[in-house]
Amino acid sequence: MNAALKQIDAWQTSLAPTLPTLPGNDIDWLAQRRSEALTQFSDIGFPTRKTEAWKYVATHAIAKTTPALSQSTIVDSTQIAQWRLDDCDEIVFVDGLYHEGLSHFTANANIDIKSLAESFEHSPDKIKALLSQDISDANDAFDALNQALLRDGAIVTIADGAVVERPLHLLFVSTNTDNSVTPINNWIFAGKNSQCNIVETYIGADTTNNLTLSRTTINVADNAELTHYRSQRESKQAFHLAELTVKQNRDSRYNAYPIALGSAIARVNVEIILAGKNANCTVNGLYLTKDKQVSDHHIKMYHAVPHCTSDQLFKGVMDDSSRAVFNGLILVDKDAQKTQADLSNRNLLVSKFADINTKPELEIYADDVKCSHGATIGQLNEQSIFYLQSRGVARDQAEHLLTYAFINDVINRIQLDALRKQIAALIIGRLPDSEFIRELV
Repeated sequence: MNAALKQIDAWQTSLAPTLPTLPGNDIDWLAQRRSEALTQFSDIGFPTRKTEAWKYVATHAIAKTTPALSQSTIVDSTQIAQWRLDDCDEIVFVDGLYHEGLSHFTANANIDIKSLAESFEHSPDKIKALLSQDISDANDAFDALNQALLRDGAIVTIADGAVVERPLHLLFVSTNTDNSVTPINNWIFAGKNSQCNIVETYIGADTTNNLTLSRTTINVADNAELTHYRSQRESKQAFHLAELTVKQNRDSRYNAYPIALGSAIARVNVEIILAGKNANCTVNGLYLTKDKQVSDHHIKMYHAVPHCTSDQLFKGVMDDSSRAVFNGLILVDKDAQKTQADLSNRNLLVSKFADINTKPELEIYADDVKCSHGATIGQLNEQSIFYLQSRGVARDQAEHLLTYAFINDVINRIQLDALRKQIAALIIGRLPDSEFIRELV
């Protein structure tokens, strides 16, 4: 047996005994689904460099561990105080399990929030209906593993016509240090003519080294507007692999802010389907890597019908020996006439050892469209550095200030004040000369 097969066998042997302990496992169809998903994970195996979608990211660091399912530890409010957001309702999950004591939510008839684990007990038919609509990639081993360990997450339903003024913060806290696996599955439904802001945050202490498997499925109904912030700030020993699927209906607006700052390997697969006429999607993404971190984004923007628009901007800063991968595809269906779609990926290498592999793509089958895509990779402008030096700023400080200015373009687009300030403070704290930059901004 080769090493790869031994690793898959070790994972299956370690995790198979946990399936009967999962919530709702007394439901026959659910137990069968989990068992089939674990078999699917074993059959697919870990992706290698020969797998096109994983061409630039090695998974042996993940595969060589023999994990157990994460167990929730005792966490008090003071331990997560720095990650809370002012003026938000918060739903907290610790190691993948809902924690009622840390959550606080103002009762609101316009928004319904359920725990997936509780729903297995109280409304299994609803969960079965949700899972029957699954459109995940049948060749994704890690997503199959997530479905095999299907355990908990948030189910958020916003009522038709509701304008939810207080943002909802879904806070996922990792504490495990034993190479454990944390599965998370979320569903968000924005009703017709509704408006809501949702923040999805993944954090972990510096000592955590778990694998987070996250999947979030979003449906934005007719004429609804959903602003969705996704912030990943787990430890540099942890791994984070995520799936995000969004379906937009007629006249809907979806504003996305994916921000990746943490994890040894962080990968996010995003598929946004513009399925209703006049739908509009705006994405402002940011990823920062340092040391030996790897950040990987795969984005598919699928224009399925006419008269839809999408605008994507992703910025990345790579330092030390870190690496990033960006693959952005705009797919325009043959029926999607009058499409307008733009994609821009801009990257800044602040170390001669840093690396970026970027591949923006257009796949167009309609003939009446306006589409553009592009990518830039560069270093700090020497003229800009010289200009700051001529004003009495030391070279190192000038470089760090220009790096923050590059990042700040995306930060300033964050509409939620509490989150914008939190992200800005976190990024400034990561930069040398942070006090100097903080005084200026």
